[in-house]
Parts: sequence; C-alpha cells; structure tokens
Amino acid sequence: MNIKNDLPERAEYENSAGIVDTKYFTFAEPPDDMLLESGQTLGPITLAYETYGKLNDDKSNAILILHAFSGDAHAAGYHWGDNRQGWWDSVIGPGKAFNTKQYFVICSNIIGGCKEAQARHRSVLQQATPMRLLFRSLQLAIWSMPSII
Repeated sequence: MNIKNDLPERAEYENSAGIVDTKYFTFAEPPDDMLLESGQTLGPITLAYETYGKLNDDKSNAILILHAFSGDAHAAGYHWGDNRQGWWDSVIGPGKAFNTKQYFVICSNIIGGCKEAQARHRSVLQQATPMRLLFRSLQLAIWSMPSII
C-alpha cells in the first residue's frame, strides 16, 4: 500500500473499477412522499449510489447491482484516502464478469440499509416517535423500489 495517500499502488487500482465517488439521489420529497401499502408515507429519501463504466447513447448497457447483496453502495474500485476496495471488486471492472468497458454498472443502497441511506417519516420529525414503531410490518419488497424509480 502507498502509505503517503492511503491508496493501493497504481497498478492495483487500475485493475479495478479505479477511483470512484459516491453520489446521492433524493426522491419522494413533499408533497410527493412515497405511499406505502400500509397507507403511511415515507420521504424525503436519500440513497447513496456508485456507477462504474459509461452509459451508452441508447442506454441499453446498464446493469443494476442491488444493495441487498452488498451492505452498501461501494461495490467496486477505491475511494480517495481509503485503501479498501469495493465488496465485489473481483467481478466489477475492466475485463471482469461485469465488464465496465462494455457495461454501465450501478449499485445503490436500500431504504433502511446500514449505510448512507436516509428516509424520514413526517410524524417522526413532528413527534418524538421512534421509527421502528411506525413501520412494524415494513416488508422487504421496498428494497427493490429504487430500481423502479
């Protein structure tokens, strides 16, 4: 490792998706909160995501890697100042199974995930009600919601 800037040696990160930035997307902002099957609403929601490769002109080369497999959006490459590669760096990158010279790979966090995802319920902000009491039966189907938004 390169102690000076806490990055792997250049050859090591060039064989990966490279240096990547985490981006953020906010949706379900009032008055367009996300309506849940329970009738309650959720929003605004901010999700972290990372992309690897380049989206082609007709947008037909995108692959979505769902967060449920990852724990966070950092699936490949390295961040500046951090020598930990993404959790699936061995298969996302140039010449790998998810070839970033051919495909545009997206990995996003999930609502309620452990890292870099925020969702607010209006009554939580207005009252001091713990979030867990409002969504006792929140189901896993919501995990894939960002993929259809």
